[in-house]
Amino acid sequence: SWTIPASTSKAMTVGHAENPKNGIRLRHATISRTHAMIQYHPEGKIIVTDMKSTNGTFVNGTRLPRGGIQEVRSRPDGSYDLKIRFGQYPSKEQPSMFCIEPIKKSALLSRER
Repeated sequence: SWTIPASTSKAMTVGHAENPKNGIRLRHATISRTHAMIQYHPEGKIIVTDMKSTNGTFVNGTRLPRGGIQEVRSRPDGSYDLKIRFGQYPSKEQPSMFCIEPIKKSALLSRER
């Protein structure tokens, strides 16, 4: 699992490349070298940016345009929980290989296999 510190606006990049820029490295054929970026902003929001990935990035069930940016919705209490999963997204959209959707309590990222 990975934690995004809420005290910083430092971006965390997700990708399969062995690269110091990738704070989250996912070794999966459908994940691009540099797939997406997750950033916590001091004003209390999390932004996900698709880094022109080949297979796409979904946030809250909606596919981001290639290179697109999306704010992640917070829970009613203002907290964020993120879950990263890859594989087919359960919709009629094209397959997503990187999905972000809200889950339970903190700004903790967990990996599914």
